[in-house]
Amino acid sequence: MTVMDKHVFIDERGNIIQGEEAKILLEKVSDESYISDKGVTAIPRKRWLLAQQYEKFTWIEKAAHSVEDRNYDHYVNFAGYETLNGMYFDNAIELGCGPFTNLRHIKRACKIKKCTLLDPLVESHMQHRNCTYTKTYLRGEEKLLYSKLSRSFFSRAMRRLIKYIAPQYLFSILPVSEIISKPIEEMPVHFRYDLAVLINVIEHCYNIDMIFNNIKKILKKDAIFIIHDKYHSHLDIAHKVKKHFDSGHPIRVDRAVLDNFLDENFIPLYNKVDRKQEIVNEIDFGHDVFYFIGKYRH
Repeated sequence: MTVMDKHVFIDERGNIIQGEEAKILLEKVSDESYISDKGVTAIPRKRWLLAQQYEKFTWIEKAAHSVEDRNYDHYVNFAGYETLNGMYFDNAIELGCGPFTNLRHIKRACKIKKCTLLDPLVESHMQHRNCTYTKTYLRGEEKLLYSKLSRSFFSRAMRRLIKYIAPQYLFSILPVSEIISKPIEEMPVHFRYDLAVLINVIEHCYNIDMIFNNIKKILKKDAIFIIHDKYHSHLDIAHKVKKHFDSGHPIRVDRAVLDNFLDENFIPLYNKVDRKQEIVNEIDFGHDVFYFIGKYRH
């Protein structure tokens, strides 16, 4: 049975409620009033704060031991970011960086001098036991010394000490120039970046038009933009919001909105559409996804 065929309610703690109980909850709480012919592209702040509550619970409790948020899967689907091979970026920004970031994989394909990390929950993410960054550096791939210092209690203690005082000996390091604890819609736009990353973030936001406007404001001429997200159709969105409420993922943008933004502002360097299979509690949450790398036209 697909998510289209059954009433489903996902609460702020990620519990999946189905059937008649979900139908009753949907009569009280629903995203249906926010839909337009472009999908659900804007929601009230109160609704967004519920999504943030879901996100914070996910990483602090439910996924407290995770080491990835499908970041390596994104690396594979972007073909190892080989489109960026040989490129140099003075300053990159990851929008919605989460606890782990995608930049740590992206920098394997290119050179990045420094980066900015933005997420409304960034302070909370930095408390995650496997967070890959601090206020001064982003941790990349492990060096040989890291594996050599993992075979005994003494070695592991040494590894923790080195990680604290000189992490560059254990990992490749990308300097962090700024940590911004804000949603993209409210981010400062006085600085320009030559690489911007927005991977699996849109559905956690509250206003797609504000996001697109701010992205254009922060990009340098010929900057590279990397984006990945769900690739909805308006008809699917209209059907889903009647039977499906997901506390953590309110924004569902029609693919035409995304296509128009990318076509108008970027020269495509990498473009891929795929189908992601996702079955939870015998419900098929499968959906189309897209992967895009482009050069800013302006």
